[in-house]
Amino acid sequence: MKPLLTLLAACGILFAVPSLPVYRDSLENGLVVLTYEDHSVPAVSMRLVSRSGATLDPGGRSGTANLTARLLLDGTAFRSAEEITETIEFLGIRRNAGSGYDFSYSELMTLSEYLDTALTLLAEAARSASFPESEFERERALTLTRARRDWDRPNTVVEADFDRLLFGDQHPYTRDECGDTADLPGLTPDDVRSFHAAHWHPGNCFLIIVGAVEREDLLGRVRSLFGDWPASARVERPTVPGFDFPPGIRARAITRPEMSQSYVIMGHPGLSVFDTDLQAARLMSFVLGGSAIASRLGESVRVEGGLAYDVRCWFDRLALPGAFRATVQTADPAEAIRRIRYEIRRMHESGPTERETETARNYFTGSFPLGYSSTSGKLRELTFAEAYGFGPGWLEEFPRVIGELTREDLAAAARTRLCPDDMLIVVVGPLTRDRLGLDDTAWLEE
Repeated sequence: MKPLLTLLAACGILFAVPSLPVYRDSLENGLVVLTYEDHSVPAVSMRLVSRSGATLDPGGRSGTANLTARLLLDGTAFRSAEEITETIEFLGIRRNAGSGYDFSYSELMTLSEYLDTALTLLAEAARSASFPESEFERERALTLTRARRDWDRPNTVVEADFDRLLFGDQHPYTRDECGDTADLPGLTPDDVRSFHAAHWHPGNCFLIIVGAVEREDLLGRVRSLFGDWPASARVERPTVPGFDFPPGIRARAITRPEMSQSYVIMGHPGLSVFDTDLQAARLMSFVLGGSAIASRLGESVRVEGGLAYDVRCWFDRLALPGAFRATVQTADPAEAIRRIRYEIRRMHESGPTERETETARNYFTGSFPLGYSSTSGKLRELTFAEAYGFGPGWLEEFPRVIGELTREDLAAAARTRLCPDDMLIVVVGPLTRDRLGLDDTAWLEE
């Protein structure tokens, strides 16, 4: 990759990526502005991101970050929710919002001619969202309905149990990103107002704008709307309790006789997005189980065994260390688990072949540009790059990093990141533990 050009801009430092029209500027109040000029269509998308997500939900208040983001454009000090909705619908503006563990966001998509209106709405929401009680009650009810519906799905049950057993009750990764059925009923408008005041301010936010804009002109508009947004105290990241993972195989069987198939999740502690071997581990896990057909797990469980339609594995990519996970839905969990464990051990001991490494490299380098070819893809990738400190040059840097990975790099990641002898297995379905054939297992009570 050609070196990034570092230029001093009037409002901060600009990092320009030579062959992609991506720019990173900082306003004096700390707000980072990422611009991706794309004049292929006369449209603009903008996303304001808070660097605080569900990990920072207060204790017993899961769902606060998500509700705050989703309600940001539902009333401000200057416009009611009805006025904002009328403006958005009249101009054909699209809106979206949500939260992950590490960040939350609100975004608008509009024709270029309505850029000023959309940007003004987003700035007003960021600076003076009012969170009216009627809108809060409506959004909370919708979120609670979705959460209750999710608990009717066996995969939700097995994933939640796996996370709780792996991370422990006090770890933020045991909370649902959107809030759980126990906490949501107790949330109030004051909870989201407090979260907004603490986490939505320029030093903790960044603005991404993608589309038919000229950077210099755009920065003038952004500065006029966001430049005097008062800076606030730095957000303190809480100390997250560590989690011990006992050696050996541990398992839990949750008997549900009414089900026709079993849902299985198995794994162990994984890595953080900041770990230096992240990309090697990603490629290695892609070879192992990145595809339901063209992977070792897919070949063994689906193609040869005929045991499932879909089987996969992956590493969580989050700020805090997450999990390595392998999942399958099957009528024969005992055989599926046996095959998955065998392939994990085989990868751990010998790593991928040269051919498998080349295939993984080609897939990642070939699919990555396609991932940000759309506007939504650009927003997603730039959010990831900024939230985790990879910088705007990551869009060009990534293919080079992947292309330099060797079979030995992937084999080293398999040796250090896969733990075939120390795993947690959770199964829910029409079974009992004696049917799983796990003789080397310490059983956990349901």
